[in-house]
Amino acid sequence: MSEKNENSTPSYQKIYKTFVITVIALILSSQGITQYFIYTQKYDANRINIAGRQRMLSQNISKTILKIYLQKETVLNEDLKQLETLKDLFISSEKAILEGNDALSIKENNSELALSLFKTLKPHSDALTLITGALLREKKIDESMIQKLFFHEAEFLKTMDQIVSIYSQESVTRSSRLQLVESILAFFAVLVILFEIGILYRPLIQKLTEDNKELAKQKKSLEDFSFLLSHKVRKHVANLLGLMNTINPNNLLEIREYFQYVRQSVVELDNVSREFEDKSVTNNFIVQINSVDSTKRYETFEKLRTIMLVDDDKITNILTKKLLLRHNPEVKVEIFLTGVDSIRYLEKLKTDNWEYPIIFLDINMPEMNGWEFLDKISTLNISPTIYILTSSIDKNDIDKARSYKNIRAFLTKPLTLEKMPTFV
Repeated sequence: MSEKNENSTPSYQKIYKTFVITVIALILSSQGITQYFIYTQKYDANRINIAGRQRMLSQNISKTILKIYLQKETVLNEDLKQLETLKDLFISSEKAILEGNDALSIKENNSELALSLFKTLKPHSDALTLITGALLREKKIDESMIQKLFFHEAEFLKTMDQIVSIYSQESVTRSSRLQLVESILAFFAVLVILFEIGILYRPLIQKLTEDNKELAKQKKSLEDFSFLLSHKVRKHVANLLGLMNTINPNNLLEIREYFQYVRQSVVELDNVSREFEDKSVTNNFIVQINSVDSTKRYETFEKLRTIMLVDDDKITNILTKKLLLRHNPEVKVEIFLTGVDSIRYLEKLKTDNWEYPIIFLDINMPEMNGWEFLDKISTLNISPTIYILTSSIDKNDIDKARSYKNIRAFLTKPLTLEKMPTFV
């Protein structure tokens, strides 16, 4: 997979994390708001039931008192006990409605309108309580108290009906508000998800589609590569190995004859390697990166005093050095097998205020590759003229080389006399 595709993986992860976090946040916020509204109205039913029961209790108290009044001198203790129970329940229920009661699952949550109605109700509820208390103490009641009882009971029932109605309306209002909030949250969640699909996931899907096409293309390239390796490359390698195993080093005529076969196999191998070539790379495997800097002291190859070869391949270094010396026998060629050693050499030149040599740099090296070498000298403010000399023909490597200002050209191995005028 190319470096571009590798770098895109974190962006995919970021999009996925953003989507997941947003959905979770929407769910949690929606549930939080919904639960808050449910919490505020979950006690409504109990409050309405207790308020309705108050109406029933006031009627039962009136009926029990009327029954005792009609009994005259034969008042039954059972009726008095029942009346006392009704009175205690009546008082405790009213207190629970106004102040809340955990046992009855009622919270103190009365609106201003409900409280104002309770103020209107209080004289009548107090009258019912006082009349009931007097009867329990005296165990008798007169007709005037009965009339007073019925008057306050009627007013109590009328006001309590209004309170129950207010409770019901408020409960319906809260339920409607909850439905509205849930609808708004659901609509907002849908909008956010559609937005993320349009802004995040749609480009992601398009990118994944492109990546799949690229992977299919790379798969085809790998299949072609495998075919070339197993059929064409292996054929010539086998020939070369056979020649090396059968050649007689003491027979000069045989060596000359075999040399022609070796040369033919090498040329054919080179032709096979060109089948791997990226079509964006020029046929001579030379890509100009930056133009020649005319402010440099040494503008031509013949004027150069030192050239550095930074490559871990010893054979490549020997061949390149011989070619450079053939082109200019006066030039000094310094060979470094690691980028670390070459950086030490450049640091010494900088300290001694010497002119930097031209550098032929390989990309793929152990310990420190070519890109790491370039980044390191950049941090050290060392800027020699550099030519990439590598076996790579990857377009991504060429594109990356363009990002370094001190790279003059991108050359593929081996270096030849035909390529020399390209960089001098």
